[in-house]
Parts: sequence; structure tokens; C-alpha cells
Amino acid sequence: MKNKKAWIRIVEAFFAVLIIAGALLIVINQTDNSENEASEQVNKIMRFVLGEFRLNEAIRNAVEISIPPVNWEDNLFPPIIKEKLKEDVPNYMECQAKICSIDDTCELNEQVDKNVYAKSSLLTEGESTKKIKLFCWMK
Repeated sequence: MKNKKAWIRIVEAFFAVLIIAGALLIVINQTDNSENEASEQVNKIMRFVLGEFRLNEAIRNAVEISIPPVNWEDNLFPPIIKEKLKEDVPNYMECQAKICSIDDTCELNEQVDKNVYAKSSLLTEGESTKKIKLFCWMK
């Protein structure tokens, strides 16, 4: 009779562990989904902004006369790009850009303690081809 009670307790403990593990997996899965949704949303906005840059002749001209690398903080950074980013990027995001030569790695100069998303695009105007890279994160 004692042996039967021991098996019942073992089975109860096993099911308790299964229930706890299942609850943990559900919580972890929900966290991953929210991060993936945020990532997709940021990437969608960045693709849109870079597309606008490629289509805007004034921005392409501003990039053409820039001598890379041009950082966001530099006085020589084209104000038209800053204005366009403020216009196109939602308030819950912060973005910076950098103009580089096409073979440059084009890295963000400051430390940001958040998930930073980066996307680049080549802009060609005349015979000049330069890379503009966006760095965005959630506020």
C-alpha cells in the first residue's frame, strides 16, 4: 500500500513540473512575439524612409555634395535629411543617419543602451554613389 502512494506522489510531481514548464514556455513565447512585432515595425518604417530618400532628388543632391563620412552630429550633415527623418519617423522611435562611402562599415558613433536597428541604402546622383545608413531604436 505504501508503494502505491509513492507512485502517486511521483506522478503528481511530474505533472506539476509539466504545468510549470508549460506556463514558462507560454510567457517566453509571448515575449518573443512582441519583440518580433516591434522589430518588424521598425524595419518597415526604415525601409519606407530609405525609399523616400532614394526618390527625393533634393536629398540625393545633398548627399552627393557631402564628403563622407558625415555623422549625424556634424554641422555639415544635410538639414534636409534631419527634417525628413523628423517628418517620417513616429514619436516613439528615435533615428539617426550617417553618410559614408560605399565601402565603409558606417557605424553609429554613440552608445545606445537599447536595441538598435540599422539599415542602409546606396544613393546615386550623377557619378557619385554614397551610402546612407539609418540607425533607429525605440524611445
